[in-house]
Amino acid sequence: MRFRFCHTRLVLICLAAVLLSSVASANDLDKIKARFLDAVWTDFSRDSASREAFMSISDHGMANDAVMHQLYVEASLPAAEYERVVGQFDAATCRWRDVDYADMHPGRWHPSLHVMRLCALAKEYTRPGGPHFHDPELGALLHKALKGWYGDTPICPNWWSNEIGIPKRFGAALVMLSDELSTEEYNEGVKVMDRALFDRKTGQNLLWIAGNHIMKGLLTSDYDWVAQMQAKIAGLIAVSDAEGIQKDWSFHQHGHQLQFGNYGLAFLDGIAFWMRVFDGTSLDFTPEQKDIIRNYFQEGISWGFYRGTMDTNFRGRHLFPDSGAGKWLAFNVAKDNFKACGLAGDAEPFGARYFPCSDCGVFRTNNWYASIRMHSRRVIGVEFTNRENMGGQFAADGALLLLQDGPEYDNIFPVWDWRKVPGTTTYEDGKPLRAEDTHRSKLNDSDHVGGLAADDVLCATMELERDGLHAFKSTFFFPGIIVNMGSDIRVSRDEITRVTTAVEQNFLKGEPIVGHQYAKHNKALYYSLDSKPLSVTAGPQSGIWTLMEPSLPPDTVTDNVFKCWIEQDLDVCREGGDTYAYAVIPSCRRIKSPQVKILANTKDCQAIRYAGWVCAVFHQPGSIKVGCKTIEADGPCIIIQKGRLIKTVPLPKPNAR
Repeated sequence: MRFRFCHTRLVLICLAAVLLSSVASANDLDKIKARFLDAVWTDFSRDSASREAFMSISDHGMANDAVMHQLYVEASLPAAEYERVVGQFDAATCRWRDVDYADMHPGRWHPSLHVMRLCALAKEYTRPGGPHFHDPELGALLHKALKGWYGDTPICPNWWSNEIGIPKRFGAALVMLSDELSTEEYNEGVKVMDRALFDRKTGQNLLWIAGNHIMKGLLTSDYDWVAQMQAKIAGLIAVSDAEGIQKDWSFHQHGHQLQFGNYGLAFLDGIAFWMRVFDGTSLDFTPEQKDIIRNYFQEGISWGFYRGTMDTNFRGRHLFPDSGAGKWLAFNVAKDNFKACGLAGDAEPFGARYFPCSDCGVFRTNNWYASIRMHSRRVIGVEFTNRENMGGQFAADGALLLLQDGPEYDNIFPVWDWRKVPGTTTYEDGKPLRAEDTHRSKLNDSDHVGGLAADDVLCATMELERDGLHAFKSTFFFPGIIVNMGSDIRVSRDEITRVTTAVEQNFLKGEPIVGHQYAKHNKALYYSLDSKPLSVTAGPQSGIWTLMEPSLPPDTVTDNVFKCWIEQDLDVCREGGDTYAYAVIPSCRRIKSPQVKILANTKDCQAIRYAGWVCAVFHQPGSIKVGCKTIEADGPCIIIQKGRLIKTVPLPKPNAR
């Protein structure tokens, strides 16, 4: 009897523990769901003007960019937009009159508007205190909109919309409406969520899929499933040599390719949202994971934003209309979510930063911002997925971009001369720009690429070896000046008929002042340091947006552009190796010769002296004289020296000549 009593008591204790655990899980799931709704209901726009920007920049939910079209549901709908969307709904067909449900574009897929509007209106309907809270007419519209999607579900030719984009918006709408879903609406909704397939997803795609399944778990009240999905997301918060966060706090996806503005920003956006949702619950992320995300935010992606825009060098293939401003808004949404769980402040980066894992660097002052983007055998320069960014053949060949006001390059891309991306040395061979989406075609055929940041100085260098064009390109950044030099510029293909080095190409602002060796435009002075003349045009240039995004209308766009470049001597390029050297002086008030001394600009070494600094890039072992002193290098390296401060970083060997 004693054994039976003890055994019975043990069973009861175990049952009680299980019951208490279930109750605790249920209570915590309720807390997670409440935090989810609070995050979804948040209006991230600051005022009516900002709200309108969220609408227009998201193209009213149609932008061909995951974080940009997300903006549509991250602000409350302005009254005019609400009336427009509600007025377009056809109660008889349960669909919107202005949506092309037969559209088969893989990018701006028109039927996705149905689900985007469903989500936005569900937010208006369920957000406590809102002007449309539990409006019975809006509620009836939402249930008809569910029926309109369930009845004949459109399928996109791009898997991303079917498995990620549609379940992402649909899941949020279903959780918001969960208290009044019919059995049929619930069951059909779960089927939509089940289209989010894990299979071989990695990086940000895996994060999206796991997030969709968290919403499914909230809908089905399955705490264990939510916990499993949180664990999948947590597993992505790690420093990796593969895709994801790199040890220098840059971000890679689609191989070793910088993806700050595409997958990297979407990753930040998603992680910030889920950290806010799970903050203070049993599924909160660990302090170590939060530290990694804090570092990625502060030491990584935040370096690429400046005065209302995201740097073109960091947007990857996403050079869509208003993409700079859209990514800026998305970055600030993520920042607000981080603030909600104590993980971010308002301090902006300052000074010099080099990302060795991604072959790029940033230099920031109080008055201007500049970046350099390169690539190598290790780092992929560009991509053309979905036939986007078809002009970007040379976009990572030493692109040197200067921002003073912020949007100098925003929306310039259809009219840009893509053979003159600022900072790049390129060729013409009578053929169109090449946009082969193969791994080999997108690489620079050299590992001799690197950079070094020291205090308020940045040096970056690359050996350019592509398609029969060779050059050593080194760029030196100081608080008041940027110096860009090229040496050993040579060609090995007879088809090449012209070689140029682009100095600048941005929107024309006022009449530039042009001399033989200089050009002054929009507060910046561009000055040739080796007596080579600067070529300048200032006027209309035309092109089409379909070069950047094929789903846009092929209408010709014309705008006024300032363009400055150096014509390299083709005969010298064929016979031995040409050079160039120029300075960029931002916020320059008067035209004057820069106080820069070129110490060397050869195939062996490129070095300058400026304001007490000596910066040298050794492509081979060697030495240079600086006054009565000698700087020596026993192998390829970058050296920065001022007084007793000496910093150096080794470089991989260049290609044998």
